[in-house]
Amino acid sequence: MAKFSSPTIFLAAALVAVMVIGCVPGFRSAKPVSTQGQTQSPGQPTAGADALLKPLPPPPEYVARKEKDTSGDMPELLQKEEINQAALKFAKEIPNVKYIKTCFSKIYGGWYLLLYVEKGKKISLQQYSWNDKSKEWDVVYQVKEVPASQLEYHLKGEVGDEKCFLLKK
Repeated sequence: MAKFSSPTIFLAAALVAVMVIGCVPGFRSAKPVSTQGQTQSPGQPTAGADALLKPLPPPPEYVARKEKDTSGDMPELLQKEEINQAALKFAKEIPNVKYIKTCFSKIYGGWYLLLYVEKGKKISLQQYSWNDKSKEWDVVYQVKEVPASQLEYHLKGEVGDEKCFLLKK
């Protein structure tokens, strides 16, 4: 077995320490390494940082651009004011209406009106659909009782793609 002198062992240990410090990220300096002959002031970014700060080029024209358009999802909602006015006018002709709710749904076939009518201590639900040709409300069903425990759920609830508006409370 070869015998090493203490200066050789010391030199080998120092070499291993330098390699470990250079290879392990935790032992590296946090200061940026400057190139020879160049000095950098603290407030100036490096050339690499300049490339990162440049704004990105605009996307190619073939990339489809989507803009937020709420009426694009259901353009029929543009009729909302007309429908709501017709609902309020229609409900005035029916006694004891406590709540008026209009809803639009493509799944259910368009606009419809829900009238919550007080009959004694109970609330009955009357549903009408909007006839776009005659501009009138057509009866869907008139007698359905809503339990008091489910009234708030009925008033606030929306199902599927429905968009509802509570007009009178």
